[in-house]
Amino acid sequence: MSSTRPPERRQLTVMFCDMVASTALSLRLDPEELAEVIQTYRRRCADIITGHDGMVARQVGDAVLAYFGYPHAHENDAERAIRAGLALAKAQPSQTGSADLRVHIGIATGVVVVGSLPEGGEELSAIGSALNLAARLEGLAGPDMVVVSDQTQRLSGGLFEYRDLGPQNLKGFDTPVPAWEVLGERGDGSRFQALRTSSHTPLVDRQPELEELRRLWELVRGGQGQALLLSSEAGVGKSRLADELARRIVDRRCLHLWYHCSPNLQGTPMAPLVRHLAAAAGFAEDDDDDAKLRKLAGLVPREMAEPSDVVPLLADLLSVPYETRYPRLNMSPQRQKRQLFQALGQWLEAITARGPVLLVVEDLHWIDPSSEELIGILIERLRTLPIF
Repeated sequence: MSSTRPPERRQLTVMFCDMVASTALSLRLDPEELAEVIQTYRRRCADIITGHDGMVARQVGDAVLAYFGYPHAHENDAERAIRAGLALAKAQPSQTGSADLRVHIGIATGVVVVGSLPEGGEELSAIGSALNLAARLEGLAGPDMVVVSDQTQRLSGGLFEYRDLGPQNLKGFDTPVPAWEVLGERGDGSRFQALRTSSHTPLVDRQPELEELRRLWELVRGGQGQALLLSSEAGVGKSRLADELARRIVDRRCLHLWYHCSPNLQGTPMAPLVRHLAAAAGFAEDDDDDAKLRKLAGLVPREMAEPSDVVPLLADLLSVPYETRYPRLNMSPQRQKRQLFQALGQWLEAITARGPVLLVVEDLHWIDPSSEELIGILIERLRTLPIF
C-alpha cells in the first residue's frame, strides 16, 4: 500500500515539460517504437529532475510534471528548477531512432496545497495557480526553451541571463502575465552579488567584526597568513562581511580570489576551482581545444616551471583534450591529484611573492570533498604564505 501525506500549504516551484511535435511523432512511429521513445524521454527527465532534488509528480504521455520544494524545501528551489530545465533542454536533442527529443518547458512559483487529497484518484496532488501558470508558460515555450514566471525569475535573481517576453495573455488569467525566457547561466560570480539588491543598505552593528577583520589583514600584510571561518544561520550577513572586507579593508591592488560552492555541484570534484579557472582563462563558447589550452597556459605565472608541467593537469581537470600538444598524464588518479595540489601550491607561492592575497570560499556547506581537502592543505601552509 502507498503511504499518504496530509495536504499542506507551502511555496512550490512547478515545472511542466513535454516533447516537441509529439502528435506528429505518434503518426510517424508504430506503437512499439513510440513507447520506447517515450520511455527514454521519461527516464531522462526523471534522472535530471531528481538529480536537482526535484520530484516527478506525474507523467502522462509525453507530459512530465515536477515539483521543487516538496517533500523537502530548499532555499533555492527556483534555482534548482531552472537548472534542471536548462539541463533537460540541453540533454533531449539527441536522436532516438527517428525521433528528435526536443522539449518545451514552463516553470512557475507560488503557494499551493500539496499532498494526498481525499478521493482524489491520485497518490499525490497539488492545487494552486502555480500549476496552471507553469502549464501556460510551457505552451509559450519554443523548442528547447525554458520560460519562467515573474516570481521564479525574481527568486533566482542575477544567477541567470533572461530575455523579457513581456506581459502575456494566458488562458485562465484575467490580466496579462509577465514571462521570461531563460537564456543560460551567468558567468562565474558570487551568489551574494547575484542575489542581492542593486545597492547595499547601511551596515550596522558589525563594528567589532570589522575591527577583527582589519587586525587579521594587517597580520597578513606582515607576512603571517590567516584563516577565518564565518559561520551562522542563513541571512545573518556572512557574505556581506566578506564583501565589506574586500571593498573597505583589503588593498585594492591586492589579488582577490573568490570561489563559490554550489548545491548542484557537490558531487563534482574541485567544482569551485573548475568554474574559477574557466572564467579566469576567459573560455568562450566558440573556443576550440587549442584556444583553451593557450588560455590555460597564459594563466600560469612566469615564476613557475614550464607550462607543460602544469597545463595538462589543469586541462584534464577542466575536461579539455590536451594530448595533441602535451604528453599524456600516465599516473593513478591519486597521484595526479597530488601533482595538481602541488602545482596549485606553487602557483600560490608565485602569486604571493608579488603581494598579499585575499581568498574567499563562499557557501562552504556545499563544498565537494576534493576542494575541502585542498583547503585543508592550504591552511596548513599559511604560516609561510601571506594569504587571508
